Amino acid sequence: MIPWNIALLILTLPGSGRADVTVSSESKEMENTKPENYSPAIELSCVISGLTKAAEVVWTKAGSDVTNLAEGYSVDDGAEYFNGEEGYQVTTLTVPGTEEKRENMVFTCVVTDPGTERTVQATPELRFYTIFPMRAKLTLHGARSLTCKISGVTDPVEVIWRDMDWNDITDGEGGYTISQGSVNENQVQEATLTISTGSLLNATDYHGDNLFYRCAAKSTKYPESPPSSFTLVNAQLLHFGMYTTESEVEINTSTNVSCVVYGLSKQLDSVKWEKPNFGGVITDGTDGYKIDVGSYEDVGYSGRQESVLTIPASEVKADSNFTCVVESLEHGIDEEKEDANLFVFTITPYNKKATKNIDVTLTCKINNIRDEPAYVEWVDPEGNVIANDTEGYDMQGSITMHVGNGSIGWLPGFQEAFLTISALKLQEVRKQAVNSVVEYECSAWSSRYYNSPASGKKHAIAVTFLTLEVEAKDVEVSTNTSAQISCVVTGLTRQLDSVRWEKPNSGGRNLTLEE
Repeated sequence: MIPWNIALLILTLPGSGRADVTVSSESKEMENTKPENYSPAIELSCVISGLTKAAEVVWTKAGSDVTNLAEGYSVDDGAEYFNGEEGYQVTTLTVPGTEEKRENMVFTCVVTDPGTERTVQATPELRFYTIFPMRAKLTLHGARSLTCKISGVTDPVEVIWRDMDWNDITDGEGGYTISQGSVNENQVQEATLTISTGSLLNATDYHGDNLFYRCAAKSTKYPESPPSSFTLVNAQLLHFGMYTTESEVEINTSTNVSCVVYGLSKQLDSVKWEKPNFGGVITDGTDGYKIDVGSYEDVGYSGRQESVLTIPASEVKADSNFTCVVESLEHGIDEEKEDANLFVFTITPYNKKATKNIDVTLTCKINNIRDEPAYVEWVDPEGNVIANDTEGYDMQGSITMHVGNGSIGWLPGFQEAFLTISALKLQEVRKQAVNSVVEYECSAWSSRYYNSPASGKKHAIAVTFLTLEVEAKDVEVSTNTSAQISCVVTGLTRQLDSVRWEKPNSGGRNLTLEE
């Protein structure tokens, strides 16, 4: 027994005959809330043992007394509650919730032993992590996991989940599976909640497709730390949707049609295109066809993928349908088809004759056009595009539509576009004529399908300038014999405005029918 008593005396009563003063502290790890939001004050403590009377305590941060750093810091040295029998004292530091710098902080509680004036200290840490809820896109046959991302941790925290009705979720129960995840090299932990198909259907039956679960975190490294508040994790149940874009172009013009699939959480499993009239699957790069299957795009609450088919000019001959075929296993779809319409029109230009004193109107006819008129562009003989305000030209009210409406319903019709050239402009343009001819050009592109390209060809309209010529047809007959003489006028675009005959040696008097 004597050796044990001696050992005890050496441990608790050093040379001074009294116990050593020691300080212990508990660090905390908690959620980093922004000051402008609700941010509670944080309390750190140090436990001082081995005292004979109350000790003097100072709390510092980076060597400075915390009470001099910012408003809201407060220190309770614990002297009022000093326990003389047990010889311990608890001192606390309150860190204000309004502290703007919410990075990790290290504090020091410096204790002066009242018996020896010797100082001892402890350094509790205040560590912060941030919760980033990840918006989830869910499908019944594919993605059904929600993610709660915690940044700024060195050891895994415990992530707690609650359902739409604020009920705690237990791993393995009610169709839920929880994975706490691990901390990566960037001090990020990603915890997931996976929902079974049945539980997901049940949740959407009661709450609709837009679901809100909640996650919170609690430190495992510092168990005395408070849990975080619950953060909303939005989950959207996606529904498969598909549509195609159409094209309207002139014959022999290369164009694109596309197929857009939405309600996705990942890339489609496959995309194919088929030729019209059961012509078979199109291979990229064959016969001039090009296929861009597209890539998955995250567009907020949903995801989409657009595939584009380029149709070569040699295959643009008449109205036709190209079929887009997709596979989406996350929606349980092996094959979904949608037709993309290709509408084809033709352009018929009409040549025109002109004289120097009358306005001329040119006509460009677009055949097999839909119920909205095409845009038409006119180009003058020098290659300049004619605008609405170009002097000498008039395109106002220059379009007429003739849309068919047969017994089977709506049918395409034709459109006529007009360009009126003033007589004064014609006199100017005539100077550029070669063999009395100048050429204007017209082209067209769809206004209804705005992504459709313009005509691959500009159609020439020849304007032939006419010269007025008058030729008298003489006759030779005997005296007192009836005779017929004639006058031939060429270079006309319409009926003469008037014709008069004058009698010889009459001083310009017109002949009458009676004469």
